[in-house]
Amino acid sequence: MSKSKEKVNPMLHLLGAYLRRERRLLGLSSAKVAEQIGVADSYYRLVEAGQTVLAEKHIFTLVDIFNEAKIEFGRLAKFLVGAQWLSNEMIKHSGTDAALRAMTVLGKRDQEFETLLHRVKGYFTPGSEEAHVEAAAVEVGLFLRGATTRVDMAVPNSDVDTGTRQFTEATSLGDIYSLNADYLVDFIQGFGQRQFLHTGTAAWEWERNNAARFITAVCVYNSPATIVDEQNLAHFHFWYLEKPLFHKLRFMFVQADNADDEEIKRKFFEGLNKHRRVPHRPHETAKVEIVTLDKNQRDDCAAELALLKEGIEPFPGELDGYWSFTVASGLEIGFGRREVAKPAAGFDESRFEVVNLTLRTSVQRRKLFDKIWENVRSKSS
Repeated sequence: MSKSKEKVNPMLHLLGAYLRRERRLLGLSSAKVAEQIGVADSYYRLVEAGQTVLAEKHIFTLVDIFNEAKIEFGRLAKFLVGAQWLSNEMIKHSGTDAALRAMTVLGKRDQEFETLLHRVKGYFTPGSEEAHVEAAAVEVGLFLRGATTRVDMAVPNSDVDTGTRQFTEATSLGDIYSLNADYLVDFIQGFGQRQFLHTGTAAWEWERNNAARFITAVCVYNSPATIVDEQNLAHFHFWYLEKPLFHKLRFMFVQADNADDEEIKRKFFEGLNKHRRVPHRPHETAKVEIVTLDKNQRDDCAAELALLKEGIEPFPGELDGYWSFTVASGLEIGFGRREVAKPAAGFDESRFEVVNLTLRTSVQRRKLFDKIWENVRSKSS
């Protein structure tokens, strides 16, 4: 841990980082939030820096301002009590690991804080501090929303097979608390075999809430028009491009003869900026790569493309879209899409149906994507 964090209460530091992240996603200035709360901008900036905490009378207002983040008042109250206890405990410890040792003591007193410590342990690791703070702040957000019952496999690894293997090992339940294991078995028996269909709104919320976890993303569509479409960019703002952990977004367009890759990228960011409250930054542009396939390239990769776009239950026939995220846990989270003439009952007014792929299928199709990508790039270089 750096000297700048030695004396900082880690819980207040991460709470501030989380509030700053949510404020920016909402497109609000610190001055605007401070005005709504009823404090000076300079004071609120200290809150986001983790150097102070808001008075109790301001907490309800804070929850209202960040309504979209779905912070639960009771969760925030518990977090702040824990942070206050941690400040007192840190006085008893010295050295560069004082905060870690104090938080370990807190974890022994309360299982939820013990779980939180396990999930934010990267914060206490030297190096890549901005990325670690960002990732840990997301975990604080999950705590504040009450989302603390998921199986914890947050071990960063870029190998798409590693996360699947870890998940398989985790399902032995040997290292999971026994009561949680019982809940997990009930969940698997009740929902494990159900196909997950979602709307654009559900996808947007998942991407927004998990943007800081993404490491890479790949997408395959027939036409660039799918991405630069006004409706698409109005819903999906690609916030993960600005995150420190995120490395690369790769678009592959299958039927885009004579298309200009750089022109597609220009239109993509131009359209994105119309709907983002905060325009994209230069480093985001460098993270986006585009490949458009001509007829010869499609012919060369015909077999792999057919497998990549092969339909799955309940979508027979060819998919017209595929995308996948490698997340910090090492898992590959894949999706398939088809266009429908008339939305199915219960879906929102969208011209698409989307299905979440199984872990095995997600990994298989990501490997197919990488094979096609490298083949096309090697022959065009």
